[in-house]
Amino acid sequence: MITIPPMLIVKATKKIKFYACLASLIHNKEFLMACAEITLRLYEEVREEVTPKVDLFFLVKVHDEFHSTEDLDLVEEITENCFKDLAAHMRNPKARGVFQTFTRLSGTYEKEDLFVHIANVRHLSQDANGSVVVTLVVNSHKGLKDLLENTYSGARCDFVEEVHSV
Repeated sequence: MITIPPMLIVKATKKIKFYACLASLIHNKEFLMACAEITLRLYEEVREEVTPKVDLFFLVKVHDEFHSTEDLDLVEEITENCFKDLAAHMRNPKARGVFQTFTRLSGTYEKEDLFVHIANVRHLSQDANGSVVVTLVVNSHKGLKDLLENTYSGARCDFVEEVHSV
């Protein structure tokens, strides 16, 4: 049985809470300053472990984008960051739930978007281009399987740091 150090559990919980609070702030019709303050406090606790750079201006901007335009570029970017930052914790139903909330906010929930995080690469030889064992975290087994089986169907995979969007 694998034992997870308590400190890692605390960090994971804080990251999940940060993203949950951020999703709540974005989704609320009105910009709630109290929610923004909580989000910023949580961000300060995890800023070394999360991708987006968050300040009050960013929170206002992403909230306004979500409620006033059809263009959801920032929300889509946060969705990708959320998956990347929480990929190691996707066994936790709360982490999966927060990520699914962001896919709904960004409009990618019903689409066939595939998020992939490369968790580990182990080379089996000295050849850098040789055989490897790769551990992946994906948001959809079916999506990954379809991508691999239908390589000639026009499917494409864009590499963004350690997150793939299809």
